[in-house]
Amino acid sequence: MFIKLVIDTEKCFSSVEELTFTSPQSFISSDKQEVLLFNRLPTGLDEEDFRIATSSNNFDFVWSAEKDFVAFHVKLVSGKPIITTITDRYGSWRVYHKLDSVAYVVTTYWKDVVSNDFSFSAAGLSDLISSRLLYDDHIVFGGVRVNPLHHFSHYNGSLSFGEIFPPSVKLPKFQSDQETIDSIENSIKSSLEKVKSQQGSCAVLLSGGTDSFILAALAQQIFDKVVAYTPTWEDDFNPELERAEIFAKHLGLEHRIVTLTVDEIGIAYTQLVQAMGVPIRNFSSVPLFALLGYIGEEVVLYGEFADTLFGSKPFKGRLLDLKYQKLLGPFGFVPKIQRVLNHLSASENLYSITWLHGISEKDFEHAATVLFGDEEKLPGPFLQSSGTVEAWKDMNLRTSCRQHMVEIEFAAAFYDKVVATPFYSLELIQLSRRLTDEQLFGRKGLSVIKNFKQDYSLEVKPLLKELASRYIDRQHIYRSKLGFPTPHVKWILALFKDDLKELEVQGVIDSIDPKYIKSRYEWVWTQLNLYHISQIVEQAAKEDELLVSA
Repeated sequence: MFIKLVIDTEKCFSSVEELTFTSPQSFISSDKQEVLLFNRLPTGLDEEDFRIATSSNNFDFVWSAEKDFVAFHVKLVSGKPIITTITDRYGSWRVYHKLDSVAYVVTTYWKDVVSNDFSFSAAGLSDLISSRLLYDDHIVFGGVRVNPLHHFSHYNGSLSFGEIFPPSVKLPKFQSDQETIDSIENSIKSSLEKVKSQQGSCAVLLSGGTDSFILAALAQQIFDKVVAYTPTWEDDFNPELERAEIFAKHLGLEHRIVTLTVDEIGIAYTQLVQAMGVPIRNFSSVPLFALLGYIGEEVVLYGEFADTLFGSKPFKGRLLDLKYQKLLGPFGFVPKIQRVLNHLSASENLYSITWLHGISEKDFEHAATVLFGDEEKLPGPFLQSSGTVEAWKDMNLRTSCRQHMVEIEFAAAFYDKVVATPFYSLELIQLSRRLTDEQLFGRKGLSVIKNFKQDYSLEVKPLLKELASRYIDRQHIYRSKLGFPTPHVKWILALFKDDLKELEVQGVIDSIDPKYIKSRYEWVWTQLNLYHISQIVEQAAKEDELLVSA
């Protein structure tokens, strides 16, 4: 599942067979001077093509491969290894690097580069507390670096990173809405055709939303068999289940509804946090991990990235808040307007789109005191303010989307599945950059006057909704989305009562009362994750001590 390579920086090698590595798959050149370590081949490449492309830094295939992959390429030059690492365009694998005077370790597993006496870096911890997201410029553990999204790494005695620029895609200079919808549909079908080249059946994670319905409807035209899966919860309810059932019945799909138990959620959480090494960003990643264990098909279609590329309610809300602030700012001396401005202030920068609900400046002070002592202060938000739609898209692709794909791909690898996300193709990325505000956010666009009541839940993603309406009556698409809520507060209380008590004793949380947990669940969840990661490292240290003593 994981790839690890350890290089003695003082040693010369006559053959790559002398290297110390572990990898799900490997390909050694005939002269034994090159080796390619990888989890799976990118779509359309065989082992030799993959080796040649990676060794020559020709990374165009990154933008056309429809499946996740990660690869390390090693070439010996005068006995010294030159190492290149590359991941897919989703950034769904983190590549960790640790270089010192005696060794270079490059791995996809965080525990391989974390020492027993580790401590969180201030910048990394600030990211995790505010958003449970790590930005490319920050690290969690001292001395460890990570490949930024759309970057390869290069090691030749020293470590550097290079950007992977997308090849140009020719699009028509002008398209009507209907022509744009045609382009979206054709691009998704093209992606599905590439995935289907190796598999005749697939699964669709049918949430009850527009994006997953589109994937199910189009996959039915490409694959020999499509099976829809929807999770629901033991002693609780998934409010989108009814609409998912309507979608599946309309398309004539086999629909498997999986009821997940609290124990299954606990097992999935433990496995995921051990694999991740950072707090789990998305609550939904945990039940999706558990759900993948019930899926029989190898290929799983997932609708991630659609919100970012084609408009979403959070994006529209934050961008409008910025406009309201600029409009009302000069009148802030009026008490009522000042109260409105205070309410809007949470959206004053890019960071607010990922900022966790209820996290305050006091939480940063509290975390610094508990983990670093009174003298240490955690840095504030990393990203700067911007009101452009493209800046918001780019930020979300680098943070929220990437983190969720890392979580989902770990789950998929655990169950030997392939997750395909057809909404994130190079063509659709380029197309998205040309969309108008009205094409992203509905007929009212980002007009302050037209959106004055701030009621736009049905206005976003109009192009995708029109595409979906080609395959089902519009009334089923133009309904308020209920989301994919998970009973995470109930799970926290059921699974981690003893851990919560320990965190209360340590002063990390104030109470284990259910009302407190519910009101502060983002903070509590993050601290639980950090606590469990610390336990994992401590346990690994004890095991190392036992091995040494034995």
